Amino acid sequence: MQDTIGGGTFGASKIPQYRLQEKGNAHLATGGNPAKEVWMFVSDILNSKGSAVISVRPETTMVEVLKLFHEKQIGLAIVSTEPTHVLGTVSERDFCNAVAQRGAMVANLPVSDIMLSDISTCSKDDLLPRVSATMTKERTRHVLVMDGEILVGVVSIGDVVKARLDEALRTQKELHEYIAGTGYH
Repeated sequence: MQDTIGGGTFGASKIPQYRLQEKGNAHLATGGNPAKEVWMFVSDILNSKGSAVISVRPETTMVEVLKLFHEKQIGLAIVSTEPTHVLGTVSERDFCNAVAQRGAMVANLPVSDIMLSDISTCSKDDLLPRVSATMTKERTRHVLVMDGEILVGVVSIGDVVKARLDEALRTQKELHEYIAGTGYH
């Protein structure tokens, strides 16, 4: 198995301050006012949680990968022979589907036998609503973040939910400060 690609940690104790930016045509997708629509970028999530990615070689057995999932508390690994070249992905869901379709004997097969090579991707400059829509449309829990042909991170549905929660908490705090008359400069 390979070591982590990239680096970083997840789990700041305070609410992260994301780079929010008005997007010219955001109102077309949301029906809102373009001057009021601000969105979070994928790069903001990676800056907050880090860009560490766990990868395994194609010949790694499913049991070995499941042990890695347990140890690292993750649900997806990149299948690759070298750090920048992605062959596919393997997730907890892929293991469940393989066992359901082929039986428990699949546990000792290499992950290359069940990996997905049709992978959902996004750019670090994509907006969070686009990634959310991709996850919903493609029924996936993970989207690879690419910079051209280079893997720079993975965004999970948990990352999206955390970012949305942080955004809601920030809004709540700002509204509380506005109502209380505090927080002005």
